[in-house]
Amino acid sequence: MLRYFTWIALIGSTIFSTACGHVISKGARLPAEENLDARTVQEQPNRHRGETAVIGGLIKAVVMDENGTTLEIVEYRLNRWGEPVNLAEGGTRFLARSAEGLDTSEYHPGRLVTMAARVEELIVAPLGPSLQNYRYPVFAIEEIYLWDTPFVYGEKHPNVDVPIYIEPADTLRTSPYDPGYYAYPYTPYWYRPLDVGN
Repeated sequence: MLRYFTWIALIGSTIFSTACGHVISKGARLPAEENLDARTVQEQPNRHRGETAVIGGLIKAVVMDENGTTLEIVEYRLNRWGEPVNLAEGGTRFLARSAEGLDTSEYHPGRLVTMAARVEELIVAPLGPSLQNYRYPVFAIEEIYLWDTPFVYGEKHPNVDVPIYIEPADTLRTSPYDPGYYAYPYTPYWYRPLDVGN
């Protein structure tokens, strides 16, 4: 009987430990500096050149050229599994370059990403239509994870930075005028869903 419970505990702990792992592989996370973020690199780029960081955030722009793909990202704070959970202090923007061409139908503005990336340099470039100069930390992507999200940015609203809520597909409500309560991570409020099908 004791042997039976030992096997159950072993199988259960194996399943639990694999289900709650970090999205970036251990091999990519090992060389990473623990508290290195885009803001720190922005303040001291030469000190951190060549170091690896596990960072993530919201994609604001994607540029493809002959050298690969460059993502402009607004940095978010990551939880212990590497999921971007909220805007990092300062909301620092950074550039993440991939020598491989990333699929722009998947990696587009409004999606959340987590990556292990190496610090390359700091460049000064215009930030958006205001053309004010911004100091962008530049990272070389070593490993990247694209998150699914219930929100879509840049549609159905005059301000493209306001997220549009997409309700879960398994909802049992039949009327779009029936307010309901969704569990985390969808929303902590009573919510009347926006009809995004039109």
